[in-house]
Amino acid sequence: MSKKKYSAYLLNLLFLIATYCFGCQSQNKDFPQAFNYSQPTVYTNTTEVINTPQIKGIGKIGSGVVIAKNGDNYYILTVKHLVNIKPGEIREPYKIYFSDGKNYKEEYEFDYYKDVYRSENPSIDLVLIRFKSDKKHSFFTLNGNISRQESVTISGWKFCNKQPTYELTTGKIEAILTPSKSQDGHNINYSNPTIEGMSGSGVFNQKKELVAIHAAAKKNVQYDMEKCPKLDELHGDNLGVSVSSFIKSDLFNKLPKGSYKISNDSSNTQSNQITENNSKSSDNDKPVGIFLRPKSFKN
Repeated sequence: MSKKKYSAYLLNLLFLIATYCFGCQSQNKDFPQAFNYSQPTVYTNTTEVINTPQIKGIGKIGSGVVIAKNGDNYYILTVKHLVNIKPGEIREPYKIYFSDGKNYKEEYEFDYYKDVYRSENPSIDLVLIRFKSDKKHSFFTLNGNISRQESVTISGWKFCNKQPTYELTTGKIEAILTPSKSQDGHNINYSNPTIEGMSGSGVFNQKKELVAIHAAAKKNVQYDMEKCPKLDELHGDNLGVSVSSFIKSDLFNKLPKGSYKISNDSSNTQSNQITENNSKSSDNDKPVGIFLRPKSFKN
């Protein structure tokens, strides 16, 4: 083989490897440790923004959903890969921010060892985060029922022009994946656009009940972080972990009894599979292959 042909072959091989590795992108945004956490930019005024906390990890930002209250203890459900780095002596602490849509009103630190609850099952990309507050916070009702073509919204904070910007996107459930076709428990596929910073965002049904947690993108799409255009369908086709999976996991049992609300629609969720109403996929609507997350995002 000539040097010219060999070089072309090597370039093609590297391109294929890169495409494989970045096919499924975690969407917690990396930022420098010296990052100045400026005030948020919000383009909409909804009840979701007040109840959608931002989570600042070590070198990352993401989103979460308050799902339970026990006295002055609150519990946030988010993705595990957002808080998978143990804090060191020179690391900034993990923090939670609440905004009213214009300014940050509350800021909380949480302990990586005492306040983060993890599942014994390493394949579920979820954690619970506990924080203590003497202020009143609303929390969302859990619903384990979900079906294909159901309309859903995602509420989270994208990373835009060096600051978090609130985003509320709409879409539909495209597929419900079986365990053999999902990775890290990412078993819900939807059309809602998402971008960096939105890992851990809540996926809500039309009753504003939590049905899933957004976890990753299925493809890597470029986005202008300085101009921050509105997200479009190019940023759709994304993955989440169903609330049904959470309710059936050992992680759910770590919530204090009576601290959460479950919709009447999902009263039998613990004994049934995800409600796959007419969700048996044909060959034409099978989801595309799930790819490995880059090593830098692995737990």
